[in-house]
Amino acid sequence: MQRWPFKETQQTGHTPDQQQEASNSSATKSGGAQAGVFLAALLESAVVPIPVEAIVAGHMLADLRRLWRLVLLATLGCLLGALAGYAAGALFFSTVGEGIIRLSHQEALFGQLQSQAQQWHLGTLLLVIGLAPVPFPVVAVVAGFSGYPVALFLLAVLLARGIRFILLGVLVHVFGERTLRWMQNGLSVDSLNPQQIRRIKCVWLTALWTISILIGLAIYVFG
Repeated sequence: MQRWPFKETQQTGHTPDQQQEASNSSATKSGGAQAGVFLAALLESAVVPIPVEAIVAGHMLADLRRLWRLVLLATLGCLLGALAGYAAGALFFSTVGEGIIRLSHQEALFGQLQSQAQQWHLGTLLLVIGLAPVPFPVVAVVAGFSGYPVALFLLAVLLARGIRFILLGVLVHVFGERTLRWMQNGLSVDSLNPQQIRRIKCVWLTALWTISILIGLAIYVFG
């Protein structure tokens, strides 16, 4: 019995101190990755468009055990960034808000969206945030500048961006590294086998069904 710790050290190749150091190093890296995901989502929503989905997917692949925590952190980062962008448009437009618009080089788009913002319903805003190829920081500044109800704006952000990150998490969980390759190189149907095609169809149909129900409920209650 007294020799057991020595045998275990020989088998693992690491002393207890080395194992503890490796555990601490892994925890530090994980904490850094989580902070990186949160910060990337915040910056993408508040300041400048960056490929946040690719960043989040890369961190998910590096730490699959914390995949759903990363989905949550990305969504929270988006919400906080959206609130910051909204505040820039509502309270600090002449300084911060205009700076965000100029940084995005979207002065014409800002004028176009601002003229339409008073007619935005929740469903319209969900489509703008979730599907339209519009820089999100510009949308946030427009919403704040136009006085769009902040609660509805944040609800739209939560639904549109939260569902996108959940779907990304499902794809990473099901397809692993292929998800990141598809995002970087584009998805080619010829490269998929029938089972993979069925899985993708199942994921997309489930996502569309869930999104339709959530958007319908949100529009019925708040629209």
